[in-house]
Amino acid sequence: MMNRNCDYSKWCDFHKDHGHTLDECTHLKDNIEDLVRRGYLNQFRHHLVSSWQREEDRSGHDRRGSYKGPTEGKDRDSKPENRVYVINGGLPRATFEGYDQKGIIYPHNNPLVVTVSITNWEVDRVLIDSGSSSNIIYISAFKEMQLDKRDLKRVSYEVTGFNGSGLVPEGIIELSVRVGERSRQCDVQAEFLVIDSPSLYNVIVGRPLIHKIGGVVSIYQFAMMYTTNDERSAKLS
Repeated sequence: MMNRNCDYSKWCDFHKDHGHTLDECTHLKDNIEDLVRRGYLNQFRHHLVSSWQREEDRSGHDRRGSYKGPTEGKDRDSKPENRVYVINGGLPRATFEGYDQKGIIYPHNNPLVVTVSITNWEVDRVLIDSGSSSNIIYISAFKEMQLDKRDLKRVSYEVTGFNGSGLVPEGIIELSVRVGERSRQCDVQAEFLVIDSPSLYNVIVGRPLIHKIGGVVSIYQFAMMYTTNDERSAKLS
């Protein structure tokens, strides 16, 4: 179905959809800002804050569309009240080293597929997909894990599959997730949409769960850095 209000001349690589450009994507900027706030992108912090400040000054609007008024005629060196200029990250630094590339044949464009523990089941073929706005568990894996459909909450909206077709999920369910083992464990609760459709994967870990575990994904290194229960940095590959 076509959205009449959508500008199909614009394309966003982050959402893989029409309507706005990558430069106009507030969700992408919010995600980057979140990583900066948590200390992952400190080396880029000054550049990002400066570029966003220039963007707001030109338009008179902040990144979320709130009107602040133009800054012409004001002293740009003066700091208004209630604005944070320094962001200190409180979580461990995520760093990918040269040895993370050991055994990887380049160039490649392969997806990051891992094993994750979900409700005490070791689930293989889990796709890490930062382009997905939802966590997904496919019905075949749902049944194999002996989960009960009576625990599902109904949803009325469609999701878009890899082939572009729309599907209404069977429902949504909250499950316990464990990433890593022993001292590298990260335990969280996460919601999953249950999809009845053929798939190469059992589960898709999308942005909600990646954010919850403090994940930073590198397809180049076939790995994801995340934050453990004791707030240390660990790698899943």
